[in-house]
Amino acid sequence: MVRFEVTESAYTDLEVKSMEYLNNMQSYGIKILLDDYGSGMSSLSMLEDFNFDIIKLDLGFIRKIGINEKAESIIITTIGLAHMIGATVTAEGVETKEQLDFLKSYDCDYIQGYYFYKPMPEKEFEEVLDK
Repeated sequence: MVRFEVTESAYTDLEVKSMEYLNNMQSYGIKILLDDYGSGMSSLSMLEDFNFDIIKLDLGFIRKIGINEKAESIIITTIGLAHMIGATVTAEGVETKEQLDFLKSYDCDYIQGYYFYKPMPEKEFEEVLDK
C-alpha cells in the first residue's frame, strides 16, 4: 500500500490543483496522511475540506500524556473526531508505556516511536524482521 504524507503546514499552502491531484491519487488507492497534526495552526476546516485517510498526531501532544490534562483531552477528542470522519489515527513519538497505554485505551489505531525501536541501520532492521 502506498501512503503519501502531507504535513499540516504544507497543507495550508496547497492550491486547488494540488488538492485535485491528491484526490486523484486517492482514486488509485493511495492513502493520504495528514502529518504533524496539532503542530501548527490546526484547522478543523482542513479536515472538512479533504478526506485524509490517516491523521498523525504530532509528538508534541504525545509527550504531554501524564503531564497535561488539556493535551490529553485534545488527543482523546482528536481520535474520536478522526474516527467519526472516517480517518484512522497514528500517534508519533511514543516513548513510554504510560503513553502507549493511554493511546490504546482511547483506540488510537497506530502507534510509532522509540518505545518500540529507535532508528537503526538497514542490516540491523533486517535482523529484527527475521526474528
